[in-house]
Amino acid sequence: MRLILLNPTIIDGKSTEPIEGFSIIIENNRISKLSKSPTQTEIKGAKVIDLHGFFAIPGLFDTHTHLVSPLSDVFHANETTVARYIRAGKECMDGLSVGITSVRAVGTHNYLDLAWKRSFANNMFSGPRIFASGYALTTTAGHAVEKEITYASDGGPGFRKIIREQLKEGVDHLKLLMSGGCFGDRWDSPTDTHFLTDEIESVFGIAQQRGYKVAVHAGSPESTKIAVKAGAHSIEHGYSLDEESVALMVSNNTYYVPTLLITHMTNEAALTPYHKNYITQWPLPNNLLERANANRAAHSSAFKMALEAGVKIAAGSDAGPLKDASILEIELLVQNGMSPMNAIKAATLTSAAVCEADEELGSIEEGKCADLVILRKNPVEAIGNIRSVYQVYKNGKLAIDESQ
Repeated sequence: MRLILLNPTIIDGKSTEPIEGFSIIIENNRISKLSKSPTQTEIKGAKVIDLHGFFAIPGLFDTHTHLVSPLSDVFHANETTVARYIRAGKECMDGLSVGITSVRAVGTHNYLDLAWKRSFANNMFSGPRIFASGYALTTTAGHAVEKEITYASDGGPGFRKIIREQLKEGVDHLKLLMSGGCFGDRWDSPTDTHFLTDEIESVFGIAQQRGYKVAVHAGSPESTKIAVKAGAHSIEHGYSLDEESVALMVSNNTYYVPTLLITHMTNEAALTPYHKNYITQWPLPNNLLERANANRAAHSSAFKMALEAGVKIAAGSDAGPLKDASILEIELLVQNGMSPMNAIKAATLTSAAVCEADEELGSIEEGKCADLVILRKNPVEAIGNIRSVYQVYKNGKLAIDESQ
């Protein structure tokens, strides 16, 4: 059945200003037409929803998620594998309820991202589309080596074997943990680079040979430069950057997923009631609070440097639950200097490009897949209005209806 969304204000993910006076016509899961005045022929037999006074944005992305919080061992101690699998799916479904129609997984246990990807794609359950990585690749004494979401190896041959196993399972991209992390152990600092030259060449050699993109966890300018020169598709975190690393990202069209929430999960960084409630509900242990506070200034500075230089920035939270963390990350983009309009673009069209899906997703354009979020309030006026969800459409079908 043809669906006509009548006269919402359209924030299309591309334009610099909201668009007035157009209706969105959806047929066969796609946006068939943006019409100033639907014809009687188009209206006949169609379902028409009057959205005058509402706001339509593209479906939102989170391009850095593990489907469950990477701190699940803290917040969900002693959770069984089966319980974690179920919770991952539930949190994805809850994410759809706030407008997250697509996610890029960057490290999950036992390919649970692929399991849920197939379940949602086959309509067994209603959830966001998933771009899957399988395990994140690390080294012995590398970042997150103790976490179940990583697969550790050493030397070029070891990584070649792991990557081929990942490809065999059906992953969409690869995730490489090049450096230490903000919440790492003593030997796992963001300033440390863990991969050797032969290991890097093995990872990127196979990725380039087989046509797969690599998302690289890089915490320092040095690890960022190594990753970009090797061919990284995106830099994850970038807790500190310098002018050279930022210039390399610009010249190589490398995407940046800053995951600002990681260093903003503290009272000192919480400026809104929603943010304060989040850190009350999901409090970091004291040792992690100290690290977040210690790294936040450099992280914010790196983000602002990248923003001013014109680096392509996408939205990804690296936290959970998805329905809370993803929206909070979009707010933090604005809190750290991005305009609301550009934050929406970061969470839609730029994020779709990170997932190599911008021909199909990420903007409200004729011919594209009809993933849409209808809001009661204008998110350009205040980014917090992105929470005022009225309806969510995925593949042209009404997935979430908060109109009652």
